[in-house]
Amino acid sequence: MGWSLKQGGSVLRTIDRLANLAAVIAVFVAVPAWCNVQTWDWDDSNLDLSSTNYGNTLTFDGANAIDGITLVVSGWSDTANPNDNVIRSAALNWQQSGQNLGLCNRDEGNGGSQNTCSSSPTPSHAIDSYGNDYDMLLLTFSTAVNLTGIDIGWQNTNPTPVSILAWTGPGSAALSGQTWSSIRTGAPGGAYQTIGNYAVPNNTNYYSISNNVTSTNWLVGIYNPIFDSNNQLNYTGDYALKLNAVRTQTTPPPVPGGQIPLPGTAVLLLLGLAALRGQRQKTSTISA
Repeated sequence: MGWSLKQGGSVLRTIDRLANLAAVIAVFVAVPAWCNVQTWDWDDSNLDLSSTNYGNTLTFDGANAIDGITLVVSGWSDTANPNDNVIRSAALNWQQSGQNLGLCNRDEGNGGSQNTCSSSPTPSHAIDSYGNDYDMLLLTFSTAVNLTGIDIGWQNTNPTPVSILAWTGPGSAALSGQTWSSIRTGAPGGAYQTIGNYAVPNNTNYYSISNNVTSTNWLVGIYNPIFDSNNQLNYTGDYALKLNAVRTQTTPPPVPGGQIPLPGTAVLLLLGLAALRGQRQKTSTISA
């Protein structure tokens, strides 16, 4: 049974509508069509704080893993005497009831425990730059992630400057015994890329960190001019913050057997219809 001209025209109009829809969708699929988002906050008494001593860690694993990803947080600062510029481990200070995460470095502490940090004259339980000791949190993920945002729970100034770096290799991700200068990409053996330096306003819910880097190791901490070679901020003074949470994203793993996920299939179908319409218009123009 043949098609009537009316039926053919109806089909062509449908193709035109779907092709227009494809053009709209194409705008939104210039980046990966969908991703998994993870929010890592410290407001959970079930998280594993290994100890209260220097070198302690806070771990998201087991039931606290997200999308099968684990996270280990550790604290670091440049506090090795006599030069006082060599990176050594610090003691995380986890205030789980208030969600805040800070640290006590070895120049602030008295002994090996976070509980012996002096409370005066500096905010010594915070991630700070007092005494020219620059504190950082190292976030180590079991899978490479893209860091997309940070949530600061407390800060001593408005705004507060923050430095963020990602381990991109090929050197080691280890920090102990290094200097902040030596870990930078471009330094001999340096393996950490500066993602950016940010002036984060007070009461900002998940300050956006726009970048396209994925890594298993991220450094988040107080602004350090060593990581600001272009004078992006050029801040001077003493700054301090405590971190509530961070947000990451990952792209979904490949589908077994090379199958295309359903959202991708739909997009490809619509784009194919757009191509069909273009060919039809080209043919009509030639016929005319």
